[in-house]
Amino acid sequence: MIRPGPGLGLGAFSLAPTAATIGRVDAYAVLVRLEEGHWRIDPGPFALAPPSNPRSLGPWLASFDAGRLWLDGVRTTTAAVRHAPIGHHVLVAYARRDGDEGAVAWSLPLRKPPPGSPGARLTRLVAAANAGDVPMMWRLRSRETRERLGPTLPAFRAHAAPSLESRLARFAIPQTRVVTGERVSGRWAVAAVFVHGPRGRAFAFGAALHEESGTWRIELPNARGLPTEAEASDEQLRRAEQLVIWVDGERYERPHRIDRFLSDAPHVFVLFMRNGARAMGWALALKISED
Repeated sequence: MIRPGPGLGLGAFSLAPTAATIGRVDAYAVLVRLEEGHWRIDPGPFALAPPSNPRSLGPWLASFDAGRLWLDGVRTTTAAVRHAPIGHHVLVAYARRDGDEGAVAWSLPLRKPPPGSPGARLTRLVAAANAGDVPMMWRLRSRETRERLGPTLPAFRAHAAPSLESRLARFAIPQTRVVTGERVSGRWAVAAVFVHGPRGRAFAFGAALHEESGTWRIELPNARGLPTEAEASDEQLRRAEQLVIWVDGERYERPHRIDRFLSDAPHVFVLFMRNGARAMGWALALKISED
C-alpha cells in the first residue's frame, strides 16, 4: 500500500499482463483512511480522469492543489514516466483540490522506444529487412556479428541477409510493437518485437545488443560462439554467468519462479544470457495450455 500522508493510503492493483495487453493493462486504485485502527475505503468526492498521453501528465497534475505520482509502486516524476522501459507499468496518482482528495490507477501505452534505444535499433533492423535495405542491415550489426556472418557487405548480402529478411518478414506490419528494450548490464542490452499473426498465431523476435562507440549494435545468434534458441540446453542456461528473462515485458532475475499467472493467452518470453564477453538474446511467443 502507498502512503501519501499520515493516516492516508492508496491501494492499487492490476490484472496480470499478456502479450496482447502490454501497455494497456486494466488497473484500479482506492483511497483509504486510518480510522479507529482500521483502514476504511474513502470513495472520494471527485473522480480523477487521467490523461492518455504521458506528455500531458505534468499539466494534469499541475491542475490540482497537490498531486503525486507513483510508477509501479515507486514515487516518481512525470519526466521519469516518459522514459520508463516499455512493458507493463501501472501508474497511481493522488490529487487534492479545494480540500477534496482522490486517487486513480491506470496504464499508459508505453510502447514506442526512444530514438537510439535498444528497442529503436531493433525496429530499425526490422524496417531495413522488410525494405530490402541490406547495407543498413549490415551496418546495424555488431562487429562480432559482421566477422562471423559476413565480414563484407557482398558476403552478407549473399549468405546471411536472405535468411534474416525471411525471418523478419512477418513483422512488416504497423501492429508490430516492441515488448522489451532495455540495458541489462554494462554494455549489454536486449530488445524484442511481437506481432499477432493469422489464425490466432503470435510471433516474436529478440536479440542482444552491444554498445560500440556509444551506439547499440545488434548481436545475431552465434555471433559470439553462443548457441541459438534452438540449440541452448538446460545445462548451458544453468551455467550462464547472467540469465534474465522477461515475460510480457516484466523482468525476472529468477526465471524458475515464473509459473503463477500464465493464462492460455499468447505470452512473449524474452531471454538474455551472458558468459563473460559473450552474450545473446532471443524471444519466443507461446500460448500456454492447461493440457
